[in-house]
Amino acid sequence: MTYDGSWIWIPLGLLNEMPDIKNRLHFCMGSKVAWVMTNQANQSYETLPNTEKLFAYFKE
Repeated sequence: MTYDGSWIWIPLGLLNEMPDIKNRLHFCMGSKVAWVMTNQANQSYETLPNTEKLFAYFKE
């Protein structure tokens, strides 16, 4: 979240160091192939959640 409360997305590949990840989210799990292993997540969605649900999740 930015200083004014708005949101921005940063691709993790742009970071030089491992971030401290507090919340893990999986989405589009309904189209995941069976051989893909997933790590633990705090929340999972079968499809892409709407913006309102994403904002609510990250405000927790």
